[in-house]
Amino acid sequence: MKYVMLIMSVCFLATAAVAQQGNNDRDALQNHIHTALENNPGLKAASRSAEAARLEAPQFGRLSDPMLEVEYDVWSRENMDRLELMLMQRVPWFGTLGANRRYFDRLADAEDSAVLQVRNELIRDVKLSWYSMHEAYHHIMVLEQNVELLGQVERQILIRLETGRASQVDLIRLEIERDELMNNIENYRDQLQSEKARFNALLNREIYAEVALFHDLTLMEFSAERDITENPAVTEIEQQQEAAEINVERARLNSRPDFNVGVGFMNRDFGIWDPDRFNAVMVRVEVGLPFSRTRYRAEQEQARIQSRLRNDIRNETVNRLNAQASATKREIETSRRAISLYRDQLIPSLNHALDLSLENYGTGRATFEEIIQLYRQILTLEMNLNEAETAYNRAVSELEFLYGSHIIHRN
Repeated sequence: MKYVMLIMSVCFLATAAVAQQGNNDRDALQNHIHTALENNPGLKAASRSAEAARLEAPQFGRLSDPMLEVEYDVWSRENMDRLELMLMQRVPWFGTLGANRRYFDRLADAEDSAVLQVRNELIRDVKLSWYSMHEAYHHIMVLEQNVELLGQVERQILIRLETGRASQVDLIRLEIERDELMNNIENYRDQLQSEKARFNALLNREIYAEVALFHDLTLMEFSAERDITENPAVTEIEQQQEAAEINVERARLNSRPDFNVGVGFMNRDFGIWDPDRFNAVMVRVEVGLPFSRTRYRAEQEQARIQSRLRNDIRNETVNRLNAQASATKREIETSRRAISLYRDQLIPSLNHALDLSLENYGTGRATFEEIIQLYRQILTLEMNLNEAETAYNRAVSELEFLYGSHIIHRN
């Protein structure tokens, strides 16, 4: 039985050695995030949409193209040709062009905030997928190691069967336990492959591309809380509200007259292209009179409603984000307590109890059922510890996303 305890000690030491590889999981995750930011088509599409929105202001914040009118008499009773040239320029009411530029600039700023939101969502999704893969991979490693341990226990049972100190029932129970472990391993492998496909899709890679994973996981910490209003989603709504307020001014300016201003030349003779023969210079001013007051009042009221609507949406978004942040903080604290409980208390205590049971089993003072029960509890706690660690990191990533902040690593 000392041989069995030695084998189990070696296995646990091997597990700890593999766990030290987790120091590299942080760098690997950062590299994957960088790849996603460079290659993700959704982020590229959002960036191009923002670039297109930025080009709206130059289109609507400038004077329209001038109009050239040319009038020439093809036939006249006076037997004289008449040529008239008139260059016209539409000029809106004072301040209209500036309001247009400010309006479309605010909309473009909102598009930039939307890009930042898509970027933050991508980073969060990459992290969540990474942690899900780690959880499945860790469970597979733990289950495989415990299958090896069952093999060592099986050899001891066979030795005891030869001396009549064990029963065939012990061997059958062990085989059932091993079959259950193998089935769980296959289930987690399927889960891991599905999550790898999702992860590779975020990085815009082939879904079957290999992903190097690590046994252990670096726990993250939220560096500092910030105002929830710094979330890009809130910033986007605020910029849309600013645009709506500017649109109120645009609607007011649209109810003012606009002008067509022009200068022209007229000639009555055959020397139509001789500058010295032009016998008239004309100035033309046309005024557009906005008689439909109902229409313009409706435009202004609609713009005011849009502004109030954006303010209501902003307040609802801030309240929702604050509620989500509060719930996420509770999840972090719950996971932190679970990690401390499993790592510092339950698992060490059960390992000690298992060591004692193995010694007693060798002398006939413990039953096989007791060993299997302790073994199952340790297996469950090891997996629960891993699930608590991944849940902790998921919650930190979600909180980082809600605040639009950064995370630091805990050694």
